Amino acid sequence: MNSTLRSRGLTPRLRRGAAIAAALGIVIVVALLASTASSEGSDAEPTKFFGLWRTRHVLLALALAWSALAAAALAFSPRSCARWIAASLSIGVTFGAAEALALVGVPHFPTRERASAVNELGARAEPHLDVRGETGEDLALAWGLATPKVPFHYRTDRRGFRNHVDRAEAALYCLGDSFLVAGLLPAEELVATRLEQRLQRSAMNLALVGLAPQDEATLLREARVPLEGRLVLHFVFEGNDLRDSARFRTSGPAQAAAAVAPSWRERSLANRFLVWLQEITQPAAQRAAARAEGTIAGQRYLFHWLANSYLGFEGELEPLAACLANLRQEVEAAGGRYAVVLIPQKIRVLGPYCSAPAGTPVARWEEQLSPLPAYLASWSARTGTPFLDLTSALRAATARGEVPWFPADTHWNAIGHAIAAEAIAAWEPVVEWSRTSGSQIR
Repeated sequence: MNSTLRSRGLTPRLRRGAAIAAALGIVIVVALLASTASSEGSDAEPTKFFGLWRTRHVLLALALAWSALAAAALAFSPRSCARWIAASLSIGVTFGAAEALALVGVPHFPTRERASAVNELGARAEPHLDVRGETGEDLALAWGLATPKVPFHYRTDRRGFRNHVDRAEAALYCLGDSFLVAGLLPAEELVATRLEQRLQRSAMNLALVGLAPQDEATLLREARVPLEGRLVLHFVFEGNDLRDSARFRTSGPAQAAAAVAPSWRERSLANRFLVWLQEITQPAAQRAAARAEGTIAGQRYLFHWLANSYLGFEGELEPLAACLANLRQEVEAAGGRYAVVLIPQKIRVLGPYCSAPAGTPVARWEEQLSPLPAYLASWSARTGTPFLDLTSALRAATARGEVPWFPADTHWNAIGHAIAAEAIAAWEPVVEWSRTSGSQIR
């Protein structure tokens, strides 16, 4: 009996040991997966690919799984183990060749994020668009949440900007990004439209999605609109403008950055495999549960731009302010007036009124706030640049039950646009402009 087993190259003790090792390896991997899928975490660190694991943990899990299967094959027979190793090597060589081709761009596999960004309405100035449809609030879409669809009507003017009226020029220009584009709202409810109604002066959006303040300055220059006697309101968003400024200074303008060749991460099959593992090991409902949320009057509100909006980007405060200062000089040299309007983070406005479990980001909302508002207030005092922080007006609306944000979106709802327009129209620099030079231009 023993001689027969030895002739096959495997003793009963070794076979039992291999079987135990295989079972133990599989149990460890399954336990780790179960633990990951049931954990709550944060997306603050972009290096996490596999559920809540770091990439090195993925490699450990894959190595354990491979070893467990190899041990199971060995428990069956040495020949099965040899075949498993040979098959693994064959798959590895094939995958390596495919990875090499993908990295040089043959074939090209654009990521889902890039594809959606390129095709997103408002990402580029496309004249005379007229599109109707339904979509979801952005965080609900990103996190796979089942929320009611929102009907939209997206129409652009001769320059490709979203405005309620197609005109060549205006008395007031609203310069900014997605908060002004506001694709979920009718054009009649946008802050620019509301300002026109309140001030009885023509107003125009010069705004596209995903712009840095530097991109917005370029947008104003390239629009070549008359500036003499006009007012330019430059909207700066606390949430991601520091990140966007860093992107601009390293990758260039937003539209040019979208057109450059994909990064190695976007081309890599291995990276796509890791992202796929993330999706199947941590379902959308669990990914959403790991994000920040709180409730106001029983309504759940989701938050995205938290401390991750500025950590590591504090060095962009000075370049951003320098951009604003330079644009102010250009506008005033052309005979116009320039003012900066701060759009605060959603958490800054809603945080004080949210109920959330102790220890969660929303319960500790003060820790999530960026230094941008205080920096711009100090910069305004030094330079004399008119600066309006909308935080107080938006908080006051929230306190009286008029929440200015969509629950599962990073942008204002119609209330937010109305509150912003009311605060801006009553702001002394705007009132004074409307009384003087603005009165000559309708």
